Amino acid sequence: MVSMSALLHMTWADLCFAHWRWDAGEVARRLPTGLHLDCYDGSAWLGVVPFRMQAVRPLGVSLPGGMGNFLELNLRTYVRDASGRPGVWFFSLDCNDPLSVAMARLGFGLPYRRATLAASEPGDGRPVAYGGRIVGGDVHYCWQQSSAWRAAAADPLEAFLLERYRLFARRRGCLVTGEVAHAPYRIANAQLSYQTDASFIGNGFTPPQRPPDHVAMAQPVAVRAGPPQRVHAV
Repeated sequence: MVSMSALLHMTWADLCFAHWRWDAGEVARRLPTGLHLDCYDGSAWLGVVPFRMQAVRPLGVSLPGGMGNFLELNLRTYVRDASGRPGVWFFSLDCNDPLSVAMARLGFGLPYRRATLAASEPGDGRPVAYGGRIVGGDVHYCWQQSSAWRAAAADPLEAFLLERYRLFARRRGCLVTGEVAHAPYRIANAQLSYQTDASFIGNGFTPPQRPPDHVAMAQPVAVRAGPPQRVHAV
């Protein structure tokens, strides 16, 4: 976990990580100057991550009612900057809260997009159903726990995919970076019974036409997010 000055506090809940091996050249061509692809076992990896944002708020501020609670679906890959720092590059972050979309785009340059999303209420042992409409078409995911909980950091691939505490974005002509801090993930295998390809289509990728190469779900984590920091012009 990184040591950082926090700007926002939040909780990430009902997380599902579905990952596909991908052609490294195809993904690398889509990265901005200053980032290079972080590969595992010779492959790039694309991840689709549906989850629930809870209690998103500035440091030291309490928001009324249901403010700061929304659903999100992102498509991401894994990168390093010129200094070798590992992080996440987002191709899209679809969100059902218009205010959060506007603030994330303005404040951090993240490629948030407005979406219509809904999810079933969480419950012990029950599958999570998640769906709606995003750029690219309708989305539907349904997953259910299929193993005991374990530490993601204990497995080299799972640590590579999940234990990342830095993100990158393009903001006002500059490459920027931000840190997040949370306890290491506790994850379990998940049976993904339904998936759709809109996240790929909406970002110009040909849908994979096969099940994910890795699927996991994670327990909720309390997150601190730092402010954006300029890396260089792009």
